[in-house]
Order: sequence, then C-alpha cells, then structure tokens
Amino acid sequence: MSILILNRVPYSKCPYDKWLNLLNDDIILFTSEETYPDYKDKFNKVIPFKDYQKNGNVERIALELHKEYQFQTIIAISELDLLRAAQIREYLKLDGQSYNSALAFRNKMLMKKTIKKSDDVDIPKFQEINSTLDILKFIEQNGYPVVIKPICGSGSINTTVLKDSEELELFISNNTFIDLMIEEYIDGDMYHIDGLIVDNDVIFSWPSKYVNGCLAFQTGNYLGSYILDEKNPMNKRLKLVCQNVLSQFPLPSYTTFHLEVFHTKDDKIYFCEVASRTGGARVNEVLNYSFNLDITKLWIQSQCGLLDSKLIQQSYTINQYTGWLLIPPKKGELCNIPMGIPPEYIIDYKLNGKIGSSFSEATISVDHIASFLVKGETEQDLKSNLQKSAEWFDKHTKWLIK
Repeated sequence: MSILILNRVPYSKCPYDKWLNLLNDDIILFTSEETYPDYKDKFNKVIPFKDYQKNGNVERIALELHKEYQFQTIIAISELDLLRAAQIREYLKLDGQSYNSALAFRNKMLMKKTIKKSDDVDIPKFQEINSTLDILKFIEQNGYPVVIKPICGSGSINTTVLKDSEELELFISNNTFIDLMIEEYIDGDMYHIDGLIVDNDVIFSWPSKYVNGCLAFQTGNYLGSYILDEKNPMNKRLKLVCQNVLSQFPLPSYTTFHLEVFHTKDDKIYFCEVASRTGGARVNEVLNYSFNLDITKLWIQSQCGLLDSKLIQQSYTINQYTGWLLIPPKKGELCNIPMGIPPEYIIDYKLNGKIGSSFSEATISVDHIASFLVKGETEQDLKSNLQKSAEWFDKHTKWLIK
C-alpha cells in the first residue's frame, strides 16, 4: 500500500513517521515550503510547494505520482486540505471521505441546511448573501445583532457582528458580498464537543466549554476552553446533541470531529458549526493530557489499517482536568514577556512572540503570542487556574502601544 499525505502543519504536531512506523509501504508527503525542513528526511519522497494552500500543482503531481506509486490511501487532516483530498480520491476512485461529505462539513450554508431542528438542538436563522438587499431584509425580519461570515471560512476570519445601523452602514460601504452568509446572533455560552470515529462508530466524544468565545480576539481578549466534569449536567446533554448532529451528516468511516454549539440563558442549545477534523488551537493536547488519548494520531493510524476499533472501545474517564489558553497580540511593540518558570498549575507554556517585535491585532481566532496548557484538581479549580494563568501573563507583559 502506498500512502499520500497532504500536510500543512509542523512536524511537532504531526510526527507521521512515528505514528506510521509499523508500515512497510511507500509514504509520499506534500507540504509547504515552511514546514518542509522538518519533514524532508522522514519519508520516501517529500515535496515542498510554494503557496501550498493555493498551488494547483499539488493535485497535478498527485495524479502523476499515482501512476508510479498506486496510492491506496490519501490522508489530510487540515480544514483547507479536506476538499482537495476528497477530490483527488474521487478522481482516482479511492476509498475515504467523499467530496460531498467533506463539503457538508466545510460549506456553512450546506452545513446548516443539513441539520434539522429537534427537541435537543435549534438552528439559528440564516441566509446566503448575494446583495445588500439580502442583508437589509434579514435585519428587517430578525433585528440586531446579526453575524456575517464567510460560507467556507475558518478560524473566525472575516466574521463580523453588526449590532446597529451605524455598524451596518460601515459594513456595506465597502463589501463585494462574495462567499458570505448572514445569521442571527445567538447570545449564550459556547461549547465544543470533540471526538473520534473509527469503522463508522463514535469511539470517543467529550464536551468542553469555551472561555470568552471564538470572537474574543476581536476585542483583545484571550481564547480558551476547559473539559467538563463527567457529572456536569451539560456533559451528557451535549454528548446526546453531538450524536444527533452527527447522525444527520454523511460521515466518513474514519474521522475526528469538532462540534460547536451555544447554550442560551433560556436553556436552548443552538447549532453553530461542525468539522470533520480535530479541533484547532490546543484541543488535541488537552484530550491527550486529560484522557491519554491522541485522537489525531488514532485517526491517521485507523486510515492506514493500524488500528483495531475493538481495542480502543472503552469508557473513558478523566485522568487530569485540563484546559488551554491563547493570548492574542496587541497592536504595538512587545517590550516584555514572562520568561521564567510559570506557576505549577501551568503544564505547558509556549511563546510565539519575541521581545522587541512589533505586532498587529489578531485577525483570526488562533492568532497568539503565547499559549498555555493548564491543569486543575476539579472543573472549577481548572476554570480558576485558567483565569489566574491569564492574569499572571498580563502582569508580566508590557507593550508599547502604537
């Protein structure tokens, strides 16, 4: 068996060679020029591409190499690679996630049309935008606030909340309305449910609660989340919601998933989005610390026939209450940042910014100058430690605001 891997992530997040070391098959990896140095000696053939995300030669060379290697499996784990991989699979008539399946998890209009309102999950009102009149009519019917976002976006890029007519006037003064949709703003706590599907079975799923929400970066606030205690009343409820949502999608036989929902003050749960991939930021690491379960690793291994689903079907319990934080940059020069040993409740502390460097404000939910993995003795203790971690960082960080 020959395997083609489409890759956008650094080696530290995906050491494919270690995960697939039991295979004796040819492995070909396509990657970006930026990540190429870490992968270049790991496989039979590693090919870097300039502007990897947009480079159509990825598909062209994949078809050329198929004549030599006869790929049987194509692996892609990044949001922006899922459709590309599905198209290549269908062209080569290979097993794996189909294009229609990948599109249902990528196109937010199709995604929301796929979900049916039920007793346990509601759907925000939504509409595709083709002109200014679509926006005006939607607001006239549903009022403010509203959310406008790309239909095929990721990371909350170019997502806008309009609260009043002044913000509307500014927004429509300079917009071409390409690939956009509008939906009602749901005011509530935001949760995500993450898990793994192997041989069409949900092997694992677990809910977490966001701290500040995915649009926190737009106001300079940190983004984070923490896993829920098994006894938290929302835990079982969110797992059932997840089961309901996934049952309505054309699921691939092997995938991780990342579902986001809102919980409102009047106790309703609203569907937000769902992806057939592992959650971003440090979600996978939290699950690994909390359950000793690397769902990305298992997802990749299962596609290569290295995983027996019966061996990992078990009741998972929390080994360590864990959460994560991302600290967004400010617009200015970074003058000081904590370099010493962090408090003991911080499991891992990574810096993504250097003193003396200048930054702009965050443009995507996962833009950050520092990230944390944080532990706690209980869910409440963990939640408190996340707040203390952010305060510790802020206390020892100085900016020259420009």
